[in-house]
Amino acid sequence: MFFLYYLLNLVIFVNGLYVCCKDELQTTSRSYEGQLSMMSEHLAAMNERLTQQKDEIDVLKYQLEQQQHQQPGSKVVVSVCSWQTSTNFKIIMLHLDKKWTPK
Repeated sequence: MFFLYYLLNLVIFVNGLYVCCKDELQTTSRSYEGQLSMMSEHLAAMNERLTQQKDEIDVLKYQLEQQQHQQPGSKVVVSVCSWQTSTNFKIIMLHLDKKWTPK
């Protein structure tokens, strides 16, 4: 009889440990998922920022090349419109104006 009582208490104790460990695992898992989500969002934002900066650099390089290849006294103005489409394609629109005069 004592053996059954001991065994029953052991099963209750082990079950309590199991429930405690399961709860701790779920809490840790939720925490890691939240952190991973935040890091993913941050990485996507930084990637977008780098892409925009690269686009600006490319436009400035293009503008510099155009200024180096044209006649003295004339200028090329490049205005850039850049936006992200719903299908994640970046669209860059360049507007060239060779009749620009300084203000």
